[in-house]
Amino acid sequence: MPAEKSKITDIIIFSFIILFITTLTNSLFLNQVGYYGALLFVIYKWIADKNNPFSKNGIEIPLLLFMAAELIAALLSENQGQAFQNLSKRVLLLPILYIISATVTSPKRVRTYYISFIAASMAMALAYLYLSWGYYKTGMYAIDASGPVIWHHPITISEFMSFIVIFMFAWLIDEKNSWKSKLLATGALFISLLTVLATYKRTGWIGLAAGIFLILLMKRKYIYIIPLVLAGIFLVFRTSNESCVNIYRQSENGFKFEKSIGTEGRAHHIISTGENEFILSDFEGGIKYFSSDSLKFNIPVDSPALTSFMAGDSIIITRLLDTRILIHSVRDKNYQFEREIIPPGFTSDVDYFNGLIYVADRDSGLSVYTLGGGLKYRNDKLKDIQLVRTDSSGIFLAGKGRLTFIGKGEDSLFTEAHSVETELRFADILPLNGKLLAAASDGLYLFEPGKNLFSEKKKLIGGAFNKVKKSGEQYLASGNGNIYRLIEEKEFLPEVVLTTGFTPSSITVAGENILAAKIVRNRFRSIIDPTEPSNISRFTLWSNAMKIFADYPIFGVGDIGIEHIYSRYKNEYDKEVYGHLHNNYIHLLVILGLFGFIAMMWLFAKIFLQNIKFYSELRSEPFASSIILGGAGSFAAFLVSGLTEWNIGDHEVITMVWFVVGLNYAVYKIYGK
Repeated sequence: MPAEKSKITDIIIFSFIILFITTLTNSLFLNQVGYYGALLFVIYKWIADKNNPFSKNGIEIPLLLFMAAELIAALLSENQGQAFQNLSKRVLLLPILYIISATVTSPKRVRTYYISFIAASMAMALAYLYLSWGYYKTGMYAIDASGPVIWHHPITISEFMSFIVIFMFAWLIDEKNSWKSKLLATGALFISLLTVLATYKRTGWIGLAAGIFLILLMKRKYIYIIPLVLAGIFLVFRTSNESCVNIYRQSENGFKFEKSIGTEGRAHHIISTGENEFILSDFEGGIKYFSSDSLKFNIPVDSPALTSFMAGDSIIITRLLDTRILIHSVRDKNYQFEREIIPPGFTSDVDYFNGLIYVADRDSGLSVYTLGGGLKYRNDKLKDIQLVRTDSSGIFLAGKGRLTFIGKGEDSLFTEAHSVETELRFADILPLNGKLLAAASDGLYLFEPGKNLFSEKKKLIGGAFNKVKKSGEQYLASGNGNIYRLIEEKEFLPEVVLTTGFTPSSITVAGENILAAKIVRNRFRSIIDPTEPSNISRFTLWSNAMKIFADYPIFGVGDIGIEHIYSRYKNEYDKEVYGHLHNNYIHLLVILGLFGFIAMMWLFAKIFLQNIKFYSELRSEPFASSIILGGAGSFAAFLVSGLTEWNIGDHEVITMVWFVVGLNYAVYKIYGK
């Protein structure tokens, strides 16, 4: 290739690489344009110059074995199309391990790549923190137990930014770097650490701890390990979990706090059954019936209780976390189990009205049961239902971008479903005499019948709302802890009647009193809490996954979404079915068997040991040693985060992982002996 043309080609390759690096955390489309553009032009230059720019890095054998495992598993899979599609995705990303090194020609180029990576990540972090502040002010963290979504899912962002924290920590702890650069690194570390915390995702947190721990070991800073462990213990036990029901009694001057009733579990849902009586679904604490503020009886259950309803004076209906619905009869202080109902799909919500139980399944539509357990109505064409509410006119359903109404015809038969599209993200809905009140993440809306179903809507008030309650008068709770009363004669204008100071998990009205359930959970402690819902679902997933592995031990089921195969191995009432298993290592065993698992573990071990070798040889090199150290810690963070996530299958995360590994190879190529 002529020198002028070669120079132009190099500029094009460099431009694509910079596009690839600066969009790692913010745009999958542009990131892939940058990567594949650079890869195609590098290959073009290779062919034109007949000079291979790629060099071996010692991981070729495990890489080839991994690709062989993917190929064999795909050939044997019951879903070959999807298996080969995922195989191509995995294989096409592997050249990232080589292309960074292939395009690095000098220490200046290494600095350019590294600084571009950190600077672009900081821009994304600042944007995320800006959105998170608004999320925090409106109380959305308490409602969602998650940070906001911007470009990527919060779990993905937590892993991205944990890498940046680790790189900045490596820079700070390296005594060879100047105080000016350490000052900049301190600012970047503070911003990126806040971002990791703002995602509210434990995956990034545990990965971050593992990465910093490895860096301290590699730097032989053993004296700092003890404070790190003590800090972890402090975060786990710094605040105790709290669960209670606060009673606010109405007086001439409004509602005043009267007392707080502590509960053993988590005050998840509360419903009034009389002026001084209420039923509490106490999550892992069972179903509690309170009378005159004292516990009348407790019904233990073998799965966390989410919501309860009272049918008449003697029937309690309870929805469990595993989607079963329990029915108990109650007389005085005695209770008796009557029956259980197992809905067909993954239940998202349950409501009760006038002798019928309404069950919304995300994947199986709507089912209506009698108290005797008989199926009265089913519509399995409705998908992604999140909320179901009923009144005398019919059934109101809310889902992702959709409102649906099913009316009641003659002889109480249900009519055809009618739906309307909406951009709102619903937290709760409440039918109001032909109108519909909707609590959304950005405000409170009132829908009225128009030319199309509920096509006329107006925003009553801004903010994030999570609960609405109908009990004579209508009350609702906002994310910032305010409780409102709706004034119907003023077109349901909300009026603040009480400020609780916390985000109620549930509210109810008992006579003239307002009862608000309060849950305070230590997010760090939830990592080791066996009753945490996400932990329960993971344990269930992993247990059932090992049954699949036992039947496909050598080559697995293929690199496919395992939801259909998983459905054959789970218990009937275990409805939570994912396309992956929230664990890299168990998921690899299932999809690629022992062959693929061993190949990937060999690959990970080689990369891990190479990082240690690179740092050992470049320990005295300023700049280079810090990058190697940060890359090693980031790779350790990825491995540990993979204990609770399938981040190998997260396209954005694995792209960044291969970039970080490739950057370490590039640094060693330039600075190594």
